[in-house]
Amino acid sequence: MYKQNQMPLNFQKSNAMKKILIYENVGDRNAFIQSVDMGMKSANNLAQTFNALPLANIMGVGDITLMLSDIHALILDKLPRETVNKLFGVPIKPKKAVELLELDTDALTKELSTVNRRDVFAFLQVAKFNGKSFVVDETKMNERLEQFKIYATTEKEIQAAKALLELKQVASTLIQLSGSYRPDYWLKFNFYNKTVEINPSAWQNISR
Repeated sequence: MYKQNQMPLNFQKSNAMKKILIYENVGDRNAFIQSVDMGMKSANNLAQTFNALPLANIMGVGDITLMLSDIHALILDKLPRETVNKLFGVPIKPKKAVELLELDTDALTKELSTVNRRDVFAFLQVAKFNGKSFVVDETKMNERLEQFKIYATTEKEIQAAKALLELKQVASTLIQLSGSYRPDYWLKFNFYNKTVEINPSAWQNISR
């Protein structure tokens, strides 16, 4: 199960560069992490089933990718090269070659037909092979999770982000005092003059 410690959004800043996190799509982020978890289990199950065949073992992310796209090509690739040359000696389509070998691939074929490929491909984005099994590469995972975030990075964006964070705190206080979740309840916007004034009706309710 993949877990990641996370700082509160309002205080998460980067030491590498001056930037402020203003939004994170937490729903999509969590869905991706869940998909990675499921995909990791599926990838390892596929590798275990494949390794039961009298072939060279699965040894990397590329093998799983090839398995999902062309299982016959992977089987042919895992045969000793001298065996391939001796058996065929001429160009032959991978599917036909596997048929001639008469390998019992029923279990693998069944598993491939039911596996959630979306989950496996999600995992392969952040996967590495440690010599025994497929695991999450923390560096790749962190880089991928950054794609669910929006940062303020330029001077103008950072000024706007700080103002919005201050406004957010003020709005939270006003919600507690007034009970209203509508910003136009507290303020009057004059779009012609581009000014903002306190709504006197809202103030009367707060002052009661």
